[in-house]
Amino acid sequence: MRKHVCIIFRLLVECGGRITSATTIRSPMNDDTYFHNLNCTWIVEAPSNQVIDIKFQNLTFEGGNKCAFDFIAIYDGLAINDTQLLGRFCGSFAYQLPRVKTRTSRALIQFHSDWSISHGGFTAAIRFTPGEQQGCGGVVNLTSVSQQQLRAPDAALNPVNGRIEGDLDCQWTVLTRPGKVIRLQFTQIDMEAPSTDGSCSGDFIEVRDGAGASASLIGSYCGTSVAPAFSGSTNIMWIRLSTTTSNRRANFVATLSHTDTVCGSASSNLEATGQMQVLSSPGYPERPATNLRCRWLISSNQSAVNVHFQQLDVGSITNGQCSGDRIEVEDVIQEFQGNEALSNLVLNGERVSMLDQHRVIIQREMGQRLTFCGTRLPHDVISSGRSLAVTFITGDQPLLSRGFQLEYSMASCNRSYDGIQGRVVSSQWRAVPGQVDVCQFRIEAPENTTISLYFSFFGMRASNNCSSSSLEVRDGSSSDAPLLANVCGYALPASIHSSSNHLWLKSRRSAHFVWSRLFRYDLTYTTSNQGSGCGGAVFNTRGTVTSWRFPGNSSRASDCRWEITVPQGWLIAIEFTSFLFGPDCTSNYVEIFDVQSGENAQEAWRARYCGNDEPAVYIGTTNGATVRYVTSANNTGPGWRLSFTAVSPVPAVA
Repeated sequence: MRKHVCIIFRLLVECGGRITSATTIRSPMNDDTYFHNLNCTWIVEAPSNQVIDIKFQNLTFEGGNKCAFDFIAIYDGLAINDTQLLGRFCGSFAYQLPRVKTRTSRALIQFHSDWSISHGGFTAAIRFTPGEQQGCGGVVNLTSVSQQQLRAPDAALNPVNGRIEGDLDCQWTVLTRPGKVIRLQFTQIDMEAPSTDGSCSGDFIEVRDGAGASASLIGSYCGTSVAPAFSGSTNIMWIRLSTTTSNRRANFVATLSHTDTVCGSASSNLEATGQMQVLSSPGYPERPATNLRCRWLISSNQSAVNVHFQQLDVGSITNGQCSGDRIEVEDVIQEFQGNEALSNLVLNGERVSMLDQHRVIIQREMGQRLTFCGTRLPHDVISSGRSLAVTFITGDQPLLSRGFQLEYSMASCNRSYDGIQGRVVSSQWRAVPGQVDVCQFRIEAPENTTISLYFSFFGMRASNNCSSSSLEVRDGSSSDAPLLANVCGYALPASIHSSSNHLWLKSRRSAHFVWSRLFRYDLTYTTSNQGSGCGGAVFNTRGTVTSWRFPGNSSRASDCRWEITVPQGWLIAIEFTSFLFGPDCTSNYVEIFDVQSGENAQEAWRARYCGNDEPAVYIGTTNGATVRYVTSANNTGPGWRLSFTAVSPVPAVA
């Protein structure tokens, strides 16, 4: 009888531990990816008079809904407890890496990986720094007092062991009663001088109109010049002091107070109905006053909100940006508007969501922030959720413009499009149990052009033959045109290309109440006279573009150009999520050009990539870029898919 001996080798990977001094931690790596099936825990303890500052230097994990697969989580205190969660991170952070500061002197860091996909992992620097008890950040509550003084913490002013503390990141959230707005008056600023281009790249104070770093930027301040007093448009303001490692005082003193809005009674919460209603700038058509910051929240409890501009005469475009007088339109998650800065976050790359709120996850991924100025009427804006905020901003110079006038209403379920490009989003009609909702869309492009559909977000109940919920696309102008696609589920569908200048779409939402709440889609369409799937103009806050027939073979000679633009006031970031074609670089390649917006737009060549390259994430110098794809009849491979997004024009120091 033969005996068999089975020997099992198991690789033991050490990770985690106790940290009591500044250090750097990283995920245990197996070559260039982290190990599977890890659950590492670091206990971090700072001196009792300090907090813990965790600054990521790289972070690339497997993505996933709610970061369920691979993630790193940070807790305030020494227990894994969702009530103490400061952040959970997954996906790929190619831009603006996270930075987390605890509220206490102790933290728990958990790194988890599952059995399957692994990526490049993380590296994070840990140091101890002053916190709220030392005057660095916190909540300033003006609900029961008329005013309060805010000043730089001692750590930014007084040397310790002969040196002033550097790399501070102090964040204050200022709150007052609903119906009031917050006024800020600087009385002293003494910081590092601005750069030659006028930007604050060293020590600076950043002020935002709302809760958290994603709120609308009022301004960044540095040097020694004291800015005039200003007011926000809401009862929440966010203030941040950021310092570099330079051994220099970073001082400021400001007085915070609350006041009535200067925008008059028109500045309020507005309800969108089935009838068109008119909203105008204060005093329209007379010239508006200087130093205005007026905000209207337009909401509907039935559907998405639609905004249509009738008149626009606000400021002007300078170097492709609306840097002066302007209108900002953005999606708002009304239920959480006042709590954003204090909420626990789950971050998946550029996508942000709150714990256990699937609807909020969707709205953050589909969210938009648009900026308009000049006299050219913009396209209609349809909210991703059920609320849009319209903010009208003027500077301290006398105005020559007349302001704006717009119409708002509930977004219609059935819509027609006739522009050269546009955005199609789910209408967000309130789900009725047992009722199937059907919406139809018709796209008619100019003669002798074709239409391409690119999906930015997609989610609806999966079923056999998509019989429950679906998006149906037909190659023509009616329901009896040839079927191009009938899609459902939660995977991002492949791009869809017409053979003519017409497309007909029908969305069908399940009668099942639970699933109908998770029904969302967001896609952009573009038109081209270069051939089916070959180029076009694409505008959105974020989205995707693919090569023709991706991921199928596209063996044809072509020279296609996509002009991709994000809203004014932002920079465009482009990342290729799939990239494979060939066989040579002489006649098969991708090029990227910067595009300077405006009437005299010019292109500047930036990069060329061949089929076996791995393109780096590209951050433009403006809000536009051109992607050129040249192929020969011998081209092979599936092609490419890129994702683009709008990112802050001044990367955060943190």
